[in-house]
Amino acid sequence: MCENNGLCKENGLKGLCCPNPAGQNLGCCDSEVEKQDMLGAGPAPELLPPATTPGKLMTFYLYRVDNDQRYKLNGVNMANLLGDIWYLHNEVVFNCPRKFNISRLTRFKVTYRATKELWGQNKNFDNFVAFDKAKCTVPGCSMLHWLPLGYVIGCTKNDVGRVALPGEAAWFSLPGTCPSKFYFQKSDECVKREPGGQCKGGQVTGERDCTYQIEEAGEIPLDELSGIKNYNDVCESTGVREYDETTDKGTGTSFWNGKADPKKGAERVKFISDLFAKRFPQFPAHLDDPPCDA
Repeated sequence: MCENNGLCKENGLKGLCCPNPAGQNLGCCDSEVEKQDMLGAGPAPELLPPATTPGKLMTFYLYRVDNDQRYKLNGVNMANLLGDIWYLHNEVVFNCPRKFNISRLTRFKVTYRATKELWGQNKNFDNFVAFDKAKCTVPGCSMLHWLPLGYVIGCTKNDVGRVALPGEAAWFSLPGTCPSKFYFQKSDECVKREPGGQCKGGQVTGERDCTYQIEEAGEIPLDELSGIKNYNDVCESTGVREYDETTDKGTGTSFWNGKADPKKGAERVKFISDLFAKRFPQFPAHLDDPPCDA
């Protein structure tokens, strides 16, 4: 049982011990379902000692592509602008209607500071983890990430070879409250036990439960990029297409033409950046992307 596991005892965790395939007890689970989730997680990381201070304060923009549904973000994956352009070109704009009925590109101003534990590894970011319906769905989220490092942001670089982009495309993972559960399963007890990394107010301190704040910083309709109004509704009846993979261009629009053309890729990034700056002048026109050092 977990009472015999020092790390679990220290963090007040009770339940079943969770072995990895090598038979090592990594931590505790509340149920057999979570025990199975630990299988395949691999050994706990060997870490350097924590730093004497949290990491440096960073402010940058992250983006999400969404449909028209609106909900509070609490445990999500985001991307830098290049990452979402990469995703749109590879997964979305060649579909009619667009995949998941995606209709908008939303920007967030993120303020972030790594914990002492993560900064002690000479890193600002942990490895990326996938969130589905606000739950961390990779094996060993708690034992491999939250317990040793705190609720820090993770990142991963994308394969930019498939889309010509002027820089590094990256995805980011932002742990919310009770990340071990789907949004419809989160209880008050779980939220208290697993507070997540979003600060409740005030300064971002870099404490284990206060690593980031996010602020909505505007959105751009995808229809505005292609110039096709109500694309998801009219593409089938009119024959217009934002992008066709076989011809490498759109029908009735040219915004997404030239997927592998570096010049056109740079023009797309500049157009979207300039549009956000013009539409939302209350926010900085430009913030540097943070390097993904995971």
